[in-house]
Amino acid sequence: MNRLLFILFLSFSFTSTLLVPDEFPTIQEAIDYSINGDTILVEPNIYYVDLDINEKNITITSRFIFSNDQNDIEETILYHNGESGAGGVFRIEYSDVNLRGLTIEGSDDDNVNIAGGILSLSSNTNVENCVIKNHSVSDSGAAIASIYPGSLTVKNSLIYDNEALFIGGIYSTYDVNILILNSTITNNISALGYDTGGDYHCGGVLCWDCESSIIVNSIITDNYPNDLSFWFNDSVDNFVLSNSIINSPINHYDSSPNIFLYDNLLGDPLFENDSNYRLSIDSPCIDTGINYFEWNGDIILDMNIDDYIGSAPDMGLFEFSYGDLNNDGEVNIFDIIILVNLVFNSEYNESGDINGDGILNITDCILLVNLILDN
Repeated sequence: MNRLLFILFLSFSFTSTLLVPDEFPTIQEAIDYSINGDTILVEPNIYYVDLDINEKNITITSRFIFSNDQNDIEETILYHNGESGAGGVFRIEYSDVNLRGLTIEGSDDDNVNIAGGILSLSSNTNVENCVIKNHSVSDSGAAIASIYPGSLTVKNSLIYDNEALFIGGIYSTYDVNILILNSTITNNISALGYDTGGDYHCGGVLCWDCESSIIVNSIITDNYPNDLSFWFNDSVDNFVLSNSIINSPINHYDSSPNIFLYDNLLGDPLFENDSNYRLSIDSPCIDTGINYFEWNGDIILDMNIDDYIGSAPDMGLFEFSYGDLNNDGEVNIFDIIILVNLVFNSEYNESGDINGDGILNITDCILLVNLILDN
């Protein structure tokens, strides 16, 4: 039924929606057929790909745009097929592309020299609600490389466990405008670390001669050898970091005055564990983000109160929520069932410890029911 509703909804839109695999066996065939303004809807599956997008204005998405269900991201996997060259899963040139609700995954050796996940060349690329992980390349930008005039926006996304010789996470250079919002970038590696030429090595995000680099409400931590680096050729370039957390000093290699730091943290974000990157109850990132940010007269971020939980947004991708035991972004009857089972089996989950007393019992169940009723 949900599938039928998706198709009926899309049929009334003003642009075409191309369905993979129902109408097109492969994503590349849908890309080749598409015209500007089209949306390619990819069904949950594992797709072994090496995708080229040239001079297109399109969106590629999973069902997530309708469901808002994290499972649709996790189950729609675009896996690099091992083809060699520059650009692994996506090679985007002279295009405006939106990538939404996808897992973009690599292997121990993506067999490419740059950008195992996304290579954006002279393009405007928007990456939203995506997971980019496990890419390994021989040069730079294992997760993303954005090169030559254009823009790169990374929003509500998770980028982790990527490795390159020089720059493990995101590499942006040559007059790119880069914007990172409400994202978590962690455990990415530059294999050379601080060896010869180490000033230009970075595990997390390196902005080299970018026109502007703005990072808000994000967690960029535990990247080796460091989290953030930037280098300017032009005195008018800007680097802005606001309401974000890092746990290594920022490396920069010039004397530019255009460095703006607002309400950031240096330290450990205190994830629940090392595998899901959700915030623990003691995380300093809870309620320390910002819901509105403006830069040089442009509105960069404008969140509704329904977009976050608590007095302010959290840093990073995942909002912390008492009672959200199945991590689906909602607190409802399913969480009550999980909590009751935890209590019955004498197990502990801090998201269910509503009164914060270190144990789960009937009191927490009652408080969770009241929490749901109050909302």
